[in-house]
Amino acid sequence: MKSLDFLPIIIPMNEPGELREKITQILDAHRRGHWDKLRAVEMLRLLFESLPAQEQGELCEHLGYALRTEPLGTVVVRGVGVNIVGVVFLALARFGPTQHLAEFAFSRIHLENPEETETWAREVYPDLRYCLYENGDRFSDETLSRIGGDLGKYRPPNQPIPLPLIEALGDLEFVIEHIKLTRFEHSLRRTVSEQKAQPSDLESSLAAFGFNPRIATAMKDAENHLRGSGVFDPKKAADLLRTCMDETHRSIVEELAKIKQESYPGKNKDFDRRAYMRQAGFISPPEEKFITCVYALISEEASHKLEAPKETVLVLQTTVHNYLLLLLKRLSDWNTRKQRSAGLD
Repeated sequence: MKSLDFLPIIIPMNEPGELREKITQILDAHRRGHWDKLRAVEMLRLLFESLPAQEQGELCEHLGYALRTEPLGTVVVRGVGVNIVGVVFLALARFGPTQHLAEFAFSRIHLENPEETETWAREVYPDLRYCLYENGDRFSDETLSRIGGDLGKYRPPNQPIPLPLIEALGDLEFVIEHIKLTRFEHSLRRTVSEQKAQPSDLESSLAAFGFNPRIATAMKDAENHLRGSGVFDPKKAADLLRTCMDETHRSIVEELAKIKQESYPGKNKDFDRRAYMRQAGFISPPEEKFITCVYALISEEASHKLEAPKETVLVLQTTVHNYLLLLLKRLSDWNTRKQRSAGLD
């Protein structure tokens, strides 16, 4: 789409053509009190969307000309507040280029004419304020910063300025700051949301082996319970941690049996699974003792329902989480060595 950069060039308003006639018909309908401001804006939007790209640019050129030349102010016609500049401004903010829109609005400020300046504060400022709030997403950060910088040009320190203009410019500064802060908040929330949507290290590691993804879900549930502000139930947290260890050990033992091309000889007990991992050389004897102690401590803390401090179980949750990651990484290394060995053979 063409930029509004060239709008100071006068476009002949008697230029023939179907597009020109349609624009005139819409603006005249507002001018004669048939359509109020918002309905005229909507009709211009519909006309814009019905046009090919080149004619959309021509429409914006005509509207830009009207923005710079139509008289300021509202005139009541048959009970309708007629304001052509307001219609054009709202229309361009809704579907036209916005890069220099505020600059053209500010060009109607004439500090040497206090009466016209007060008219600007009364008629143009509310529309500019509305457009920034209603269509703020169409104004880039660069454009907003430029608008903020331009506001200072119309408050020279050594020149008397009508109070309505001072108040209008001050409020526009607040609006721009508010929009920027809102965008900053949204960016933070979006970042957090994206991070939450990304799989955790544990979830990714489990998925790499096709292990039960509910293990990661259970670990997350345990963490949420431990870090939450609700009533702390040690048994609930401990059951989740034990389940995660049991299921991960079961999956790893099945994988180790495949690697060793043998059947798992133990019983369906976690004690036997830990012993098998140690006998296979997957974990060392000290690691087996450590894991057994952690498993026992989880069970003991859960049994003391009224005494188990949340901080103790939270430490256990962190320990279990890191321990499971260690096992999964080690299993990945084992698979890598197996593949290399098969390639050498």
